[in-house]
Amino acid sequence: MKRFTILLAFLMLVGLSLHAQSVQISGNVTSAEDGSPLPGVSVVVKGTTIGTVTNFNGGYALAVPQSANTLVFSFVGMKTQEVPIAGQTLINVALESDFLQLEEIVVTGVGAATDLRRVAISVETVSSDEFLNSSTGSIDKALIGKVPGALIQSVSGQPGQQQSIMLRGVNSLGSTQPMILIDGVQILTANLDNGSSTNLSSRLSDIDFADVERVEVVQGAAAATIYGAQGANGVIQIFTKSGKTGKTVISYSSQVSIDNAITNDYQKADKHYFNTDGSGFMINSVGTRLAPDPVTGEWPAPVGTIDGNAIINKPFSETTYDHVDLIFKDNVQTWRNTLSASGGTDNFTFHGSLANTSQESIINGHYKRLNGRLNLRAKLSDKLTLDLRSNVITADNTTGGITGANNRYSALGSSINLPQFVDLKWKDANGGYTYSPMNDLSANPFYTFENRKYSADVTRVIQNVGLNYKFTKFVELDAKYGIDYYNHKFRDILRNQNNNITFGVPPFDGRYIQRTEEGVAKNAIVNAFISFDLMDDFGSSLPLVLRTQISADHRENTYKYIYAEAT
Repeated sequence: MKRFTILLAFLMLVGLSLHAQSVQISGNVTSAEDGSPLPGVSVVVKGTTIGTVTNFNGGYALAVPQSANTLVFSFVGMKTQEVPIAGQTLINVALESDFLQLEEIVVTGVGAATDLRRVAISVETVSSDEFLNSSTGSIDKALIGKVPGALIQSVSGQPGQQQSIMLRGVNSLGSTQPMILIDGVQILTANLDNGSSTNLSSRLSDIDFADVERVEVVQGAAAATIYGAQGANGVIQIFTKSGKTGKTVISYSSQVSIDNAITNDYQKADKHYFNTDGSGFMINSVGTRLAPDPVTGEWPAPVGTIDGNAIINKPFSETTYDHVDLIFKDNVQTWRNTLSASGGTDNFTFHGSLANTSQESIINGHYKRLNGRLNLRAKLSDKLTLDLRSNVITADNTTGGITGANNRYSALGSSINLPQFVDLKWKDANGGYTYSPMNDLSANPFYTFENRKYSADVTRVIQNVGLNYKFTKFVELDAKYGIDYYNHKFRDILRNQNNNITFGVPPFDGRYIQRTEEGVAKNAIVNAFISFDLMDDFGSSLPLVLRTQISADHRENTYKYIYAEAT
């Protein structure tokens, strides 16, 4: 009985101690605009995870430590407020609207600006600040790793080639390409053959992110209900920069990045099973040491049997070469230079820029692009506003000869598969490379680079025109028209190889192929908006806001293809 009394007294002391270490605080949270209660407001002790939310009537009650100094009140669309406790046990708070958040909008599939909170889809926004440290020059590469839940990855790593973009996963048709819009108007994003099905010249990579204000990515399945069937794979909206009222601001930036291939210490086997002589050199069936032909550079095939009893334990006595190191260039550079000017008045603003990108491939070729943009906005009257956005792009891509160029293997695949005792850069008396060092189906990538040249030249114009007219306080008309034109000229030039000591890329007499592809996309969007507030506009006691939108959307795509070949 005595032990029970002591235990009871101890528990009472603990209870009193715990009670003394916390303070009960309660109160109500209302809207500063109309005094209405705000349910669901987060109330948290600053610097801790101790918190609660307000009930339906905006009330809350929270036990806080005596050491707590501040309560933090936060709610979507409201300014976060921090209130000192200062010994108070009753704290009432009136939260103000956060106009910056209330004005956050997205542009829907018919070009209408809509409050983000009213759109029942997942929208991720990437601002221009997040592109500043990107070492690439195209918008698709700059988005890698910046959109939660989106799988954006490089297909080949080659400059000027579009990324694989998956916003919703693989659908039944197999395509994952999302719909792409610039300033609310759809553009072309075709991948065009740049030598083979895995060497593509991308129209999305034409876009330079220096002119981008923000990017909105729509991933939800509901995107198709707003953007139509073309939005079934998700939507990427690109918004370009506009001029700002004030003094003209001129800026220049220059950026260089250095690229090296990550090979993870890749090494070929340093031992073999071929027949050797007493000094460890490979021999043929009659015991003669193997060596490359002094004229052609071609090696005879080593002799050896590979079966269940073979032992691969013989080190090479011949000189060996690191083919991966040979095929990859070191410290290749990417240069980006941008010059821009922006400014305007209350009635006229402008933003112009010129961006140059020069990127070298780590294997072969280069990618060079020049982007020119001019965005103008003019307030023609109190009711009429004109918006003009022009983008002119030229590009030259010679990186197409990486895969498929020798009709057998890729350049990287060939360099890996050829035996390590082959010197890929050995040259014959004419200064040429050996086509097939093993005189088999293998091909020396450097021979291909020397004798076959790919190039893809692009000229592109993207023009958007927008008109907005406010008829009355209640009626507004908004019209957009966009045209996207590109000319893609691909050349495949195969040299005459008849004077080469070794040759193997047919036809040996040489060949010239030119494919010219033109695409035009036209997109016209017209919206009429009718909205009024019964209380504010008509003095009614009924708190009802009515909004009506009438929209028309016309899209037209045309393509032209011309093929010419000469030998």
